[in-house]
Parts: sequence; structure tokens; C-alpha cells
Amino acid sequence: MKEKFNISGKNLSEESKESTSDFISGRVMVGAEKIEGEYEKEPMEIDFIEKINLAFEKEFEEMQIDNDKEITPNQIHILNDQLYKENFGDSDGVDVCFDESIFINKEKIIEQYNNPRVKYLKVLLHEMVHSQAYKKVHSNFDKEINHNQITTKRLGYRVENSEELNHVHFLGFNEAITEKITSEMEGKYFEDILEELGFSEDEMFEVKCGSSMAPAYQNQVDIINIIIEKIAKTKNEDEQVVWQRIKKGYFTGDMMHLRDVEKACGKGSLRMLAAIDSGMKDLPRTENIRYKMYRQIKEYFESDDNEHKDKLARSVLIEREKMKYDDRKK
Repeated sequence: MKEKFNISGKNLSEESKESTSDFISGRVMVGAEKIEGEYEKEPMEIDFIEKINLAFEKEFEEMQIDNDKEITPNQIHILNDQLYKENFGDSDGVDVCFDESIFINKEKIIEQYNNPRVKYLKVLLHEMVHSQAYKKVHSNFDKEINHNQITTKRLGYRVENSEELNHVHFLGFNEAITEKITSEMEGKYFEDILEELGFSEDEMFEVKCGSSMAPAYQNQVDIINIIIEKIAKTKNEDEQVVWQRIKKGYFTGDMMHLRDVEKACGKGSLRMLAAIDSGMKDLPRTENIRYKMYRQIKEYFESDDNEHKDKLARSVLIEREKMKYDDRKK
């Protein structure tokens, strides 16, 4: 199997690379160990995981990507609400990078959502997409402790600053791409898979008709769709061609094509894209304020008025990102 993680670092010796690789391998082994209190997986869940792995094989073959990674049932941990919240907060699911493990709050999904079994499998698929994304770690030898300091560098398109805590770029963009890939795979594979798993006609209704549930990260997805449309127009390409290039980069780590964003949307637009959900002003995050901020970002990417765009950027970005945005505009 190909190495799952790419390793970077300043003046990184082969010995440091090897020790970093050994550290990650150890974490992956730990991530596959059963957690006290987790639910036993039902045959349906194991069957679903196997079928999604086959779907990934088809996706990678279509994209001509050499990726033979398989997500095993042992890497996926199904938790009750209390156990999940103690470790991961109030989300539905999470992918843990170093451990190559996935955690799902099954109890919350069952209790809070209509058509919970379908929603549960959608959340599981979303996290499996995250798990298949390009991963890169940064390894730096610390002389004071005589040990490698290992941090996350890349997760799909998400870029983390290895020297500054909570300094992340492309967070919202990465989640939007994850959600678009998830929705695309739902459309291609879910109906057949759920039918094979014995889901009822009522449960499958929304899958056959196109999901009535608003996808997670819908605001971010809307922004990405605006950008895809503008790039396609600028490059005189079909929107699907642009999307496939972005989708492939999520799995291969290629980000060079993101230069197309500035060509299509103007100087500073890539900085704006990188700041979504990580470089936005820390206002009280009521739903109305969140909606307003996303509306301003959509307006930014839709507009061709540079003065208006600059005004929108400065109203949304935190100071650090605002300075970088202004530097890019010079």
C-alpha cells in the first residue's frame, strides 16, 4: 500500500522521516483499537463500509489516481451521545488525522434527524471522504527535548500553520469540497447500496428524488459553485471540467490550479477563499450573523466591482487576513 501520509520538514533527515513514519504507524494501530463503550457494528454497517470502499475504487480509477487505501471497520468508532461529546463536542462525526480513525455520534443522529438511518450513513460517508483526502504532516526535530515535533500540515485542501496554533487556511473551502464529493457519491451509489442493504421505500424516497435534507456546509458549497462557474467562464471550459480538477486535487494534494481563482475572481480572492470559516471576524455567531457573513462572501465572489469587493472583504476578514488581503492587492 502507498504511504498514506506525506512528510515535510526543514532539513529533515532520513532517520527523522523514518521515526515520523513509525510514530504515525503506531497512532494508526491505536486508532483501530476498540474504545470502551463504543457500539458493536451491525452487519449492515460493515456491509456499507465495504460497499463505499468499492465506490472509492471506482472514483479513483475514473480520476486516474493511484490510491489503494481501504478504510476498515476497525477504524470507525460508533459512539453514544455522552461519550462522543466528552471527546469531540457537538458535531455529528469527525475524522482524526493521525489515528486514521472516524468517530460518529450515532445516538444524536438517531434522536435528532428525520430518516435517521439514511442521515447516519450520509454522515459516515462524509467522514470517510475526509479520511481518503490527501494528508501531509510536518516533522521538526526539537533539540531541547531531543525529539521530533509532529504536526498536521495538510488535510485535503486544509492548510495548517505548523508554527502558529489555530492558524488555518482553506477550512471552509475544504469542508465544501468534502460535502460536494459526498453529495456526488450519494447520487451515484446510494440508491443501489441502500436497496441492497434492505432499506424501505419510505427511507429511500428522498435518495431517489434527490435529498430533501439541506447538505451540511450549504453556504460554503454555494460559494464554491460561484467560483467554479467563474473559472469555467474565464478558461472557456465546462464547469464539470473545473470541478473534476478541484476534486482530484483534494485527493492528490495538487493546489497549483487554485491560481485560477484569482484569474477569474480578481486579486485578493484566493486570500478571501482561504479565510472562510477560519479567518472571518469573531462576531457572536448567531444564525442571522452567520448568514449575513456568508451572504457577503457570496456577494464578493459574484461581484466584478473591485471597490465593492474590497469593502466586503474588510467587513468580513480578521485583522491578520485583512493585512494579507491588502498586501495581495498592491
